[in-house]
Amino acid sequence: MKKLNLLFLLLTCGSTYAQTFITQIKTFETGKWGYMNSKGEMIIQPQYSRCDEFTEEGFAGIEENGFWFIDTKNQVLKTEVEIEFRDAPFFTDVHGFSEGLAQVIVKDAGRWGYIDTKGKLVIPAIYKFTTDFHGGFAIAQKAGNNYYVLDKTGKETHIPIERIEHFKSFSEGLAEFKTKDGFYGFIDPTGKIAIQPEYTEVSKFRGGLAAVRLKGGRNWGYINHKGELVIPAKYDVAKNFDPVSGIARTRTNNGWAYINQKGEETKISDTETFDDFRDGLCKGRKGEKFGFYDNTGKWVIEPKFDGARDFKNGYAAVKENGKWGMIDRAGNWVIKPLYAGIRDMELVK
Repeated sequence: MKKLNLLFLLLTCGSTYAQTFITQIKTFETGKWGYMNSKGEMIIQPQYSRCDEFTEEGFAGIEENGFWFIDTKNQVLKTEVEIEFRDAPFFTDVHGFSEGLAQVIVKDAGRWGYIDTKGKLVIPAIYKFTTDFHGGFAIAQKAGNNYYVLDKTGKETHIPIERIEHFKSFSEGLAEFKTKDGFYGFIDPTGKIAIQPEYTEVSKFRGGLAAVRLKGGRNWGYINHKGELVIPAKYDVAKNFDPVSGIARTRTNNGWAYINQKGEETKISDTETFDDFRDGLCKGRKGEKFGFYDNTGKWVIEPKFDGARDFKNGYAAVKENGKWGMIDRAGNWVIKPLYAGIRDMELVK
């Protein structure tokens, strides 16, 4: 037993050690974007005007006189087909690789398909619409109103719902859809309706709950995966729950408040702005300075920055004296404020 525990410990430590964190930085000198790790080491020199974040698979999309993917050593991923970038419809998400596959436009076909991390086209480019893979499944549309759930082998499961306007990607095993009548519901990975289209607006599921606005009403509440209204529809605004803090931002006639998944309310008064909790902390402002507070309203990082982005993966970009850097959850600098721009810190496995 001790040997098995030791082996598990070694494997766990090895997996943790293999992880790295990468952000995008923009220098004043070049006006271009490059990539830096959480140790403050520049791993790809600033040279790109338009580039995406690295995903867990270790690739980032680059749009510079064409579209391609690079790895963390700035080597171009060779693909067996020529791909191009095209702005996706406003209701879909295109984020490069997700769960080992990336949705791309194949130039000759003019349609969406999926490549793997070796550049091989593993799901053919025959779709006019696709989503990212989440939980092993994606949504794709062929000609007309024919929608399908795809698994990662490309197997299609027809979605037998009429008068569909669009879908979004899966989240926590459910994907939202909108009917041509203007109502929203959710399907499961079998393509069947899991929650009937009886809402005028919905959010994705986060932390087990989704915000919804009921037919005939203007207020928002929250449903669970069964479609049960577990927090009453009484909010003018209702945002997603942050899985780390278990907190969501809401607004009523009495102003902004944060609620937990029981609907219990917490008012926070020591901030002049109200944002969403991300990664367990929330960005706030006092006067002209930004900081971060926890779910009790306590400032864990005092408001002293000229600008700030939300926390992600334990790090947040902040601005001091007109320059951007990166801090950790204790407020310590991990990347000193020297840059014209900086984005979120992404986990790469």
